[in-house]
Amino acid sequence: MRKGRSSGVRVVAAAVFVGLLVSSSAILAASYAAFSATTSNAANNWSVGSVVLADDDTGSAMFTTGTAGTGQTATAGLKPGQVVTNCVKVTYTGSLAATVKLYGTSISETLGTSTGLLGYLHLKIEEGTAGAFGCAGFAGATTIWDSSTHAG
Repeated sequence: MRKGRSSGVRVVAAAVFVGLLVSSSAILAASYAAFSATTSNAANNWSVGSVVLADDDTGSAMFTTGTAGTGQTATAGLKPGQVVTNCVKVTYTGSLAATVKLYGTSISETLGTSTGLLGYLHLKIEEGTAGAFGCAGFAGATTIWDSSTHAG
């Protein structure tokens, strides 16, 4: 008699397990459908503009201690009082109105951490029209920063 009851309990347990499995699958399918639907609205769209800066130095340094290439300035033999000048043309061709800014770091000395060069170097940044890497054709210069008149 025990075998009969045990078999009946196993059948009921198996039926309950299968029922839970089937109902879980149905709930999962319904939930996935509710949270994975997509739609589109052609009138509801947006686009972005572009900000594009380019320069004409072709990846070359403006100043070099080695042999100077096209547009570069050799600085290996610099002497006190010597003036060294170079230019790079920066062009903005983006589709949005923008202000182009130049940033510099380490333009001042702090007591105890100085390289000792700031007092001997004069950096002047000018904005002009025309010109190319190496200053060929540079014209219309307007000084926008000068280390001799600005405190670091």
